[in-house]
Amino acid sequence: MEYLLTGKQMRDADRYTTESIGIPAIVLIERAALAVQREALRMTGWKQCVVFCGRGSNGADGYAAARLLLEEGRNVLTVQTGEDPAPGSAAAVEKQICEHLSGSVLRYGSAAWQQKRSGLVQGGLLIVDALCGTGFTGPLRGDVLSAVRTIRQMKQSGALILSVDMPTGVSADDGTAEEDAVPADLTVTFGARKIGQILYPGAIHCGKLVQEEIGIPRSALRLVCGKTPADSVFTMQPGDLALIPGRAPDGNKGTFGRVLLLAGSRGMAGASILCAESILRSGAGMVKIITPEENRAILQERLPEAMLHCYDTQRGDGLPVTFDQDLGWANVAAAGPGLGRDPAATAVLRTFVSAFCRRGRGVLVLDADGLRILAEDRQLQQILKSRPASCGLIMTPHPGEFAALSGISLENLLKERILQRIEEGRRVAETYRACMILKDARTLVLTPDGIFLNSQGGSGMATAGSGDVLTGILSALLHRCQNIYQAACMAVLLHAAAGDLAARELGPDGMTAGDITQRVGRVLQEYTSAQRADEAAMT
Repeated sequence: MEYLLTGKQMRDADRYTTESIGIPAIVLIERAALAVQREALRMTGWKQCVVFCGRGSNGADGYAAARLLLEEGRNVLTVQTGEDPAPGSAAAVEKQICEHLSGSVLRYGSAAWQQKRSGLVQGGLLIVDALCGTGFTGPLRGDVLSAVRTIRQMKQSGALILSVDMPTGVSADDGTAEEDAVPADLTVTFGARKIGQILYPGAIHCGKLVQEEIGIPRSALRLVCGKTPADSVFTMQPGDLALIPGRAPDGNKGTFGRVLLLAGSRGMAGASILCAESILRSGAGMVKIITPEENRAILQERLPEAMLHCYDTQRGDGLPVTFDQDLGWANVAAAGPGLGRDPAATAVLRTFVSAFCRRGRGVLVLDADGLRILAEDRQLQQILKSRPASCGLIMTPHPGEFAALSGISLENLLKERILQRIEEGRRVAETYRACMILKDARTLVLTPDGIFLNSQGGSGMATAGSGDVLTGILSALLHRCQNIYQAACMAVLLHAAAGDLAARELGPDGMTAGDITQRVGRVLQEYTSAQRADEAAMT
């Protein structure tokens, strides 16, 4: 697990490091500058460098990096924007050192700068953006705005851009970006990655992201995250999938999980196939699909491993009473993929959820059309709100479904900053006592211990049926993981890792949701096998 920080948390960690631990700020700055110098020298194709420096600590990193590049014999121009750094500040010290070595620091907008700019090498230029860093709060204004626009013009002429800690104009807290924000080719960040570097559009503006350690102790990072655990944001890497418990060697198909899936409608068998196959490929022992009679033939042909309980959509009164036996058989229930939203689907879902709540135990995953029906059906809302505490619930809405659940128009929802959306997600989750998975380009899982921000996956996963695959993976992992929140996080991570594998093999344009399903087992094998190998090596 890796904590992702806000700009304020990173500054608090810096302050704790210098004031409480006693590591001088100038030491951290010099280490940051060395990291910037190292990455700049790895970038090829530039002959001349312009370092734009602000008046704060980010500017101090820039002045130090400019000096180090000069020491390497590189052609470097150092440019100051705005007012002089505060007397005695780290930026003032680093600027003075830089001036002693280079002879001058140009002031942005001065005649000297204009003259130098006209002679810059077109197509062989590296820009180092050290204007604002994590301290940017917006909007861009004055010399900084003008300098950023100049940087963008240079980019259009072929310049490379390296941003120090954060591209100027991008929020470290949530990734929102000003219209003129710097479009970096590479961003060097220090101590820990920031939330705004993972969320879009910040992730795009960062380009390639390189994290460097500069001496900020882990204790300082843990301290700033531990102040508000529920608000802490964390991410995980595919290697963390090793946390998923393995299959017991003496188990059987009944002990590996039995999932009851309400999915599909007339002419919509695909969602039930994708979801059910993902359940089986994620390690569950058995799956039974509750679906209209019209889907029987195609499901038996496409997925013979699944059991079926088909019902007559023409009856209009939902599922038969014997359906209770199915729920007594299952460990996990899931509902929604391809279900439809007509009166017959609503009646069936009510029957399904009512029976689940009467059973008094287990976990229900509600997705897709199931969420749309819930948003509109007061009777179903009341059934879920009054269910026993022993009945768990996980909701997996994409933005459109979440807008319907929250009562906010999709247009207004998409305008909200991520922190507002999280608060709205918590409100809905508390209303239903549910675990909330907010699906998007960067999916979020709201847990009692913090917010899981998925940093894996890519645009190839934005394809029809991808959400059905996630529901299947989640339904399988619920029987294996310690609690619903761990299962939710692991499912999102596994789904994304399988999507990344499909994208590497097929390209993001050519992959389908079924391609993700086909790779789930391979991803599990890779990481659980690695775990077993590590354990064997330690014995």
